[in-house]
Amino acid sequence: MTDPIMQPSPLPQQKKGMSKGCLISLIVVGIIGVVIIALGIVCYVYKDEIIAAGLSKMTEGLGNAIIENLPEGVTEDEVRTLMDDFTAAFKEGKINETEMQELSQRFQKIATKDTLS
Repeated sequence: MTDPIMQPSPLPQQKKGMSKGCLISLIVVGIIGVVIIALGIVCYVYKDEIIAAGLSKMTEGLGNAIIENLPEGVTEDEVRTLMDDFTAAFKEGKINETEMQELSQRFQKIATKDTLS
Protein backbone atom coordinates (compact mmCIF):
# COMPACT_ATOMS: atom_id res chain seq x y z
CA MET A 1 0.00 0.00 0.00
CA THR A 2 1.25 3.47 -0.82
CA ASP A 3 1.44 6.20 1.63
CA PRO A 4 -1.01 9.07 0.76
CA ILE A 5 1.48 11.63 1.94
CA MET A 6 4.06 10.47 -0.56
CA GLN A 7 1.78 10.48 -3.59
CA PRO A 8 2.54 13.34 -5.95
CA SER A 9 -0.30 15.81 -6.31
CA PRO A 10 -1.62 16.20 -9.82
CA LEU A 11 -0.32 19.30 -11.61
CA PRO A 12 -2.96 21.75 -12.83
CA GLN A 13 -3.37 21.61 -16.58
CA GLN A 14 -2.07 24.65 -18.40
CA LYS A 15 -4.51 26.40 -20.69
CA LYS A 16 -3.74 26.40 -24.35
CA GLY A 17 -4.00 29.62 -26.32
CA MET A 18 -4.44 33.21 -25.17
CA SER A 19 -6.59 34.56 -22.42
CA LYS A 20 -9.82 36.36 -23.27
CA GLY A 21 -8.41 39.73 -22.24
CA CYS A 22 -5.39 39.33 -24.49
CA LEU A 23 -7.57 38.24 -27.40
CA ILE A 24 -9.93 41.19 -26.94
CA SER A 25 -7.05 43.67 -26.77
CA LEU A 26 -5.52 42.21 -29.95
CA ILE A 27 -8.86 42.59 -31.73
CA VAL A 28 -9.20 46.21 -30.55
CA VAL A 29 -5.64 47.04 -31.64
CA GLY A 30 -6.33 45.43 -35.02
CA ILE A 31 -9.51 47.46 -35.50
CA ILE A 32 -7.71 50.69 -34.55
CA GLY A 33 -4.91 49.82 -36.99
CA VAL A 34 -7.41 49.24 -39.82
CA VAL A 35 -9.15 52.55 -39.04
CA ILE A 36 -5.84 54.45 -39.06
CA ILE A 37 -4.82 52.89 -42.38
CA ALA A 38 -8.25 53.68 -43.86
CA LEU A 39 -8.02 57.31 -42.69
CA GLY A 40 -4.54 57.60 -44.21
CA ILE A 41 -5.83 56.34 -47.54
CA VAL A 42 -8.85 58.67 -47.45
CA CYS A 43 -6.65 61.66 -46.59
CA TYR A 44 -4.27 60.79 -49.43
CA VAL A 45 -7.07 60.38 -51.97
CA TYR A 46 -8.87 63.57 -50.93
CA LYS A 47 -5.80 65.67 -50.10
CA ASP A 48 -6.64 68.40 -52.61
CA GLU A 49 -10.15 68.80 -51.23
CA ILE A 50 -8.85 68.84 -47.66
CA ILE A 51 -6.28 71.50 -48.53
CA ALA A 52 -8.91 73.57 -50.33
CA ALA A 53 -11.24 73.39 -47.33
CA GLY A 54 -8.45 74.41 -44.97
CA LEU A 55 -7.43 77.24 -47.24
CA SER A 56 -11.02 78.43 -47.46
CA LYS A 57 -11.36 78.53 -43.66
CA MET A 58 -7.97 80.20 -43.30
CA THR A 59 -8.71 82.96 -45.82
CA GLU A 60 -12.18 83.46 -44.37
CA GLY A 61 -10.75 83.90 -40.87
CA LEU A 62 -7.95 86.15 -42.04
CA GLY A 63 -10.36 88.24 -44.12
CA ASN A 64 -12.63 88.71 -41.12
CA ALA A 65 -9.66 89.69 -38.94
CA ILE A 66 -8.55 92.25 -41.52
CA ILE A 67 -12.08 93.63 -41.85
CA GLU A 68 -12.32 94.03 -38.06
CA ASN A 69 -9.10 96.10 -38.11
CA LEU A 70 -9.27 97.82 -41.48
CA PRO A 71 -6.17 99.80 -42.37
CA GLU A 72 -6.73 103.38 -43.51
CA GLY A 73 -7.63 103.68 -47.16
CA VAL A 74 -8.84 100.09 -47.49
CA THR A 75 -12.51 99.22 -47.78
CA GLU A 76 -14.28 96.03 -46.75
CA ASP A 77 -15.14 95.29 -50.38
CA GLU A 78 -11.47 95.48 -51.38
CA VAL A 79 -10.54 92.95 -48.70
CA ARG A 80 -13.30 90.56 -49.75
CA THR A 81 -12.27 90.91 -53.42
CA LEU A 82 -8.65 90.21 -52.50
CA MET A 83 -9.60 87.07 -50.55
CA ASP A 84 -11.86 85.87 -53.39
CA ASP A 85 -9.08 86.47 -55.94
CA PHE A 86 -6.63 84.55 -53.75
CA THR A 87 -9.00 81.59 -53.43
CA ALA A 88 -9.67 81.59 -57.18
CA ALA A 89 -5.93 81.72 -57.97
CA PHE A 90 -5.32 78.76 -55.68
CA LYS A 91 -8.11 76.73 -57.27
CA GLU A 92 -6.79 77.50 -60.76
CA GLY A 93 -3.29 76.37 -59.78
CA LYS A 94 -1.67 79.79 -60.19
CA ILE A 95 -0.10 79.51 -56.74
CA ASN A 96 2.55 76.79 -56.42
CA GLU A 97 3.35 74.79 -53.28
CA THR A 98 6.34 76.85 -52.13
CA GLU A 99 4.38 80.08 -52.46
CA MET A 100 1.54 78.46 -50.56
CA GLN A 101 3.86 77.40 -47.74
CA GLU A 102 5.26 80.93 -47.46
CA LEU A 103 1.77 82.44 -47.45
CA SER A 104 0.58 79.96 -44.82
CA GLN A 105 3.49 80.86 -42.57
CA ARG A 106 2.74 84.57 -43.00
CA PHE A 107 -0.96 84.00 -42.28
CA GLN A 108 -0.07 82.08 -39.13
CA LYS A 109 2.20 84.89 -37.94
CA ILE A 110 -0.54 87.42 -38.59
CA ALA A 111 -3.14 85.29 -36.83
CA THR A 112 -0.98 84.93 -33.70
CA LYS A 113 -0.47 88.69 -33.34
CA ASP A 114 -2.96 90.64 -31.25
CA THR A 115 -3.38 93.36 -33.86
CA LEU A 116 -2.82 93.49 -37.56
CA SER A 117 -0.09 95.87 -38.64
